Amino acid sequence: DGSDLAFRNVVYLAQSSLIKGEKPSGQKHPKWISITPYGIETVEIKEKEFAKLHNDIRFKILAKLYEYSFTDQGEDTILVDINFIKSLGLNEFDKNLLIGDINYLHNKGLIEGNRQTSVLYPYQVHIVSKGIDAIENVINRSLVSIANSETHEKARAEEITNEPDKRSKLQRFRDFVGENAGWIELVANVVRASLTGG
Repeated sequence: DGSDLAFRNVVYLAQSSLIKGEKPSGQKHPKWISITPYGIETVEIKEKEFAKLHNDIRFKILAKLYEYSFTDQGEDTILVDINFIKSLGLNEFDKNLLIGDINYLHNKGLIEGNRQTSVLYPYQVHIVSKGIDAIENVINRSLVSIANSETHEKARAEEITNEPDKRSKLQRFRDFVGENAGWIELVANVVRASLTGG
């Protein structure tokens, strides 16, 4: 009975770039709709636990692809399979979360991938320059924040910032942040801001 109201709301959400819809030719309303990255971010503003969970997974995906891009096989894509899921510290029950976050990163232009028509997500992925910049932005902004709040760690933070080897820098950053539980929350906030453009 409220279908007209529902369709008007779908149109509103689409015009607000929160969802996107596909209309078969000759149809007045979309038959299929999906949420956009902006729509996901809008939900996550209200649902902090969703944001925390997904930003952690998104950072893990990007960090793994970042590391891989600086190996001899850096031009190759990584197959999104059970081995990839396990390499992120996730289990196969987390596959749907992973797929949603792969699509999010792909739609944000941080990764690229190969698709098959029957698969709803890129089944092989690699990081692109925008994703590399996002990881480096997270590392550098986090280290600056830590150095500013913990002046006795300033020299060590600067040393990691100036590490020339990209993979080593990421690993040293992870080890450094892992030493203080309070910094993990700081990094989570930087990840959220970096991925949403804040």
